[in-house]
Amino acid sequence: MITILEIMKSVGELTPLPSTAPRIAQVISDVNSTVDDVATVLQYDQALTLDILKYANSAMSASSRTIATVKDAVVRLGGARVLERVVARHVKGVMHAPLASYGYSERDLWRHSVAAAVAAEQLGALTKSARAGLSFTAALLHDIGKLILCRCAPADDLKKIFCMVFDEPLKLTTEQAEKRALGFSHADVGAEIASSWKLPEPIVSAIRNHHSLDNLGEPVTDAVKVANIVARTIGEGIGNEGMSLAVDSELAHRVGLTRDQFEGICMNSSRKLSSVLSMFEMT
Repeated sequence: MITILEIMKSVGELTPLPSTAPRIAQVISDVNSTVDDVATVLQYDQALTLDILKYANSAMSASSRTIATVKDAVVRLGGARVLERVVARHVKGVMHAPLASYGYSERDLWRHSVAAAVAAEQLGALTKSARAGLSFTAALLHDIGKLILCRCAPADDLKKIFCMVFDEPLKLTTEQAEKRALGFSHADVGAEIASSWKLPEPIVSAIRNHHSLDNLGEPVTDAVKVANIVARTIGEGIGNEGMSLAVDSELAHRVGLTRDQFEGICMNSSRKLSSVLSMFEMT
């Protein structure tokens, strides 16, 4: 049986995040950070500076004046949006790959991930969460472990996983079936990837625990749980798993979410998805 250590040796196939990304993530995870702190991290990375300035001046940013400096771009976009842009632009290429074992065609993983990220952003705006920027990034990366499992896990093990998922009497989720077949899940692999990229612990924990039913007292984790369900609800990333998830009453209570608000997040996320996908396709 393959081990998670053997799986992680293949993570080298994923280009590491630019060193600027985890530094920005650490800055925005600090509630005492300022615009100047984000600008200071960015200003020494010429490629990212150029991209952020271009985005800040794009029609999608709704800027009414020309943005000429890094600080002005950060003021216009906010530190969270800068992190979103940096991480999403980096991972979108590998996330376009089809994942046949999960029932994903080309771009399905990317669309599901962006849909979840948009939902996390919508939830953050609704609940006024100080962790909204981290939630977007965690939601965007929450299923990246599936990419590595499809590349590295033995075909027989992958087949065994979905035989268990489709076995009606068992009623196993994909994560439960992965753990039975492999001893670990795509969430575990994804968390290890995020950790190797030196992303902040709230992001790592949210990726690892986005299927956990426990109350871990982690706002970013709860946001990603809800965001994953929203993405499935609007039809993004259902694949072989089907609609095996739902927002339970305890989770809804923790995040302060009513049924009407959940439906509103679903509607707004569906409407916004195309424009956000287009944003990350900008060169």
